[in-house]
Amino acid sequence: MASSKSDGAYRALVTGSSPGGIGAAITRRLVDSALSRQLEPRITITATKPTEELAAFADSQRDRGAKILVLTGDLQTTTFPVEVAESAVEFADGLDTLVSNAGNTMLGRLVDQTTVEEWDSVMNVHARAAWLLASTAYPALRAARGSFIATTSTSGMSPHPGLGAYSPAKAALIRLIENLALEWGPVGIRANAVAPGPIVTPISQKSRPDMGEDEMREMLAQRAEAMPLRVLGEPDDIAEAVAFLASPAAKFITGQNLAVDGGLSISANLRVPMRHQLTVE
Repeated sequence: MASSKSDGAYRALVTGSSPGGIGAAITRRLVDSALSRQLEPRITITATKPTEELAAFADSQRDRGAKILVLTGDLQTTTFPVEVAESAVEFADGLDTLVSNAGNTMLGRLVDQTTVEEWDSVMNVHARAAWLLASTAYPALRAARGSFIATTSTSGMSPHPGLGAYSPAKAALIRLIENLALEWGPVGIRANAVAPGPIVTPISQKSRPDMGEDEMREMLAQRAEAMPLRVLGEPDDIAEAVAFLASPAAKFITGQNLAVDGGLSISANLRVPMRHQLTVE
């Protein structure tokens, strides 16, 4: 984790920090990391709109000793990502870590159930917003020799039919990270990504409003059974990976897309019938 040599602060920006989700878990973990190193956390977080829960979450981190700036708006636009990055740099007097975590998805087949507006929305939030955040924050990240981290997805590593533009958008984000790693490496900025597998969050469950509680529980149980580890992930699992990539322990790691997925991304051949025993008892 980079830090300001001038005032002992740790400066970060985390988009998509709605309470209960991955972004909030990342924010908490970055605050933990800063405080453990006796650095003052100065962290900007974003969400689509203000809520009482978001305000309470920000206050909870302030109570721990962090300075928190909350920004709300639409990352689909060309203006809000730029405003976010500029405001984060001004608020914290620099930037050590930028985490592009905000995302959205709209279910449907690509050919006949995805509109141009839905395609643009998903692409803009995942890929274009990350690019605008990165390009705007570049001078501050360069000054700090900091890092840029994106939340991608195993859906960007393997096609995931039925999620509209989500898989193409995440694939584009992975390649963006690789590009940035090569372009920024000579000036000391690292660019990496964390690719979650199935993670249980309020947002993931709200994305299927047509499902009842019993049907949701059954689907989650089936998903867990499909995992090599036989469990689903939690937001804290992703937060730990992000904190590692932001830390000095990862100083020689760049251009990577770390799958945090319970083994899902390597499990395709488990579905191919075999004659010998595959697992231990």
